[in-house]
Amino acid sequence: MKCFLVLLVVCFSQAELESTRVVLEPDHDLSPGLGWELVGKAPDDAITRLVFAIKHSNVDVLERKFFGVSLPGHPLYGDFLELDALLDLVSPSSEAQKTVSEWLQVNGVDVGRL
Repeated sequence: MKCFLVLLVVCFSQAELESTRVVLEPDHDLSPGLGWELVGKAPDDAITRLVFAIKHSNVDVLERKFFGVSLPGHPLYGDFLELDALLDLVSPSSEAQKTVSEWLQVNGVDVGRL
């Protein structure tokens, strides 16, 4: 079953991750937040849990559908989507999922462990 919000959870050794940095969303600031500072490299046997949230597709269509089913008198009023139809509508593109998967592989992550 597809997830409404596709999350890839990865556990792997910090040593498996190269220092290569890819910015998939250039309009987002990826620097550490205020109050954070680099104090050194994590131990090679450290386990890191990463969660990747991949951008939804068709958010504009979802918004129109939402207001249509919610407004009395609208032709779509009460015509709610089944969960599978909703997931099909907003699931991230195959290209976006492939980009994340390839980035993980390039950086030494065994995607078979996802």
